[in-house]
Amino acid sequence: MKRFLSILLAAMIPLHAAATASAAEFPEISAPSAVLLEVSSGKILFEKNAREVRPCGALSSLMTLLLSFEAIDRGALELSQQLPASAAAAAAGGVGVWIREGEALSCDELIRAVAVVSAGDAEAVLAEKLAGSIEVFSELAKQRARELSDVPDSFVPDVSGESKASARALAQIGRELCLNGRIFDYSRSRIDSIRGGETQLVSANSLLKTYSGANGLKTASTQAAGACIAASAEREGMTLLCVVLGAGNSQERFSDAEALLDFGFEHYSLVTPVLPALPKLPVSGAMEREVSLTAEKPQPVLCEKGKEKELSVSLILPEAAAAPVLRGEKAGTAEIRIGAEPVQTLELFYETGADAISFSRVLRLLFDIFITF
Repeated sequence: MKRFLSILLAAMIPLHAAATASAAEFPEISAPSAVLLEVSSGKILFEKNAREVRPCGALSSLMTLLLSFEAIDRGALELSQQLPASAAAAAAGGVGVWIREGEALSCDELIRAVAVVSAGDAEAVLAEKLAGSIEVFSELAKQRARELSDVPDSFVPDVSGESKASARALAQIGRELCLNGRIFDYSRSRIDSIRGGETQLVSANSLLKTYSGANGLKTASTQAAGACIAASAEREGMTLLCVVLGAGNSQERFSDAEALLDFGFEHYSLVTPVLPALPKLPVSGAMEREVSLTAEKPQPVLCEKGKEKELSVSLILPEAAAAPVLRGEKAGTAEIRIGAEPVQTLELFYETGADAISFSRVLRLLFDIFITF
């Protein structure tokens, strides 16, 4: 039989004075499609037509960057590796960095060109390296998007043409980039260079200099897509990511992105739960009467400002442990909730063990008692 020990943590967690968000306080977004999420949890905080598949311009290259970083992480690609351009890659359309057929740039330089100025020729070189051809790469990118997105087939990449995607799919790809972390080595700076400084790269993301905490990710603009942006920012340990698609002009996309990020930072925060003192658990069938417990380290949870007092912890444990008890064995769980909503589950473990009663142990105990007297 299980027992449930619920302990409110309001007194253990600092409260914020901000008011709770309400629907009336949602930002006014001019773009036809937008979404805002918190990166660590993946929770959607705001969306407007976010599942609608629309032209997205170079925002599709977020997937190229993600697949490149994942290849580096598993050792299939190295930043210093020189990658020569094929004729097809050199002829890729859109903005480019004038890569000539046969010219070799490092993987690091190609990533810089894609991350900062959305260079189509650099993206094509990476795509060919990752998948063998641009066509095969498109299928690889679609498959990875299906794994990440909860909107089926809402990412349609086209390295040499006009890609399409939903704001929600792009946000989920962008979230994976943020969790990977390598993107910030490239997306934090507005000005970069390749070819030993001969080719300057200047980002169109003006939020990097105007918005506090801004650290990425990309802008895009085509006649079909309108003005688009995937914008991320970090404050007090919380990273927010928004995607805006189809804005009327560059200034409108930045205004929409600022409004979304402001909304997120104003109404939400990450709070680290504080677990109560863990009880000692009685043991049946052992020489020891009880065993100690330990728990996984709590991770920060996303909380609406003003609702921190609703954060609670329930310890789910048996009435008693049955010997033998092994140190490090799972004992139960700690369920963390905000109101009635579960937000995190932690494993509880036995910090000390207990052997089952045996004839030899009883005999040893009697012997110890005898020699004591």
